[in-house]
Amino acid sequence: MYRLTIRKGAQKTIARQSRPVREQMIKEIDQLEADPDDPALDVERVVGGSEWRLRFKGPAHRFRAIVVRDDVTTTLDIRAIAPRGEVYRPRS
Repeated sequence: MYRLTIRKGAQKTIARQSRPVREQMIKEIDQLEADPDDPALDVERVVGGSEWRLRFKGPAHRFRAIVVRDDVTTTLDIRAIAPRGEVYRPRS
């Protein structure tokens, strides 16, 4: 099991969503924490970067999460959650 941290901006995005979307996001984030290699999750490396992308399913299908994964320290850091077109834009 990995240790998970969620940045404040990503937490706010989750909190602003409707209940079904929020529950789906939390369910998939919990799955990610338990096993980042779970084939049921849609996780891929971001092209040209060291980050990973989690594509949510179901009611949250419009959203993506950008995750930094460190297998040495077994940590996951969710940097951003946003609609698919916005999540890949540079963040400050």
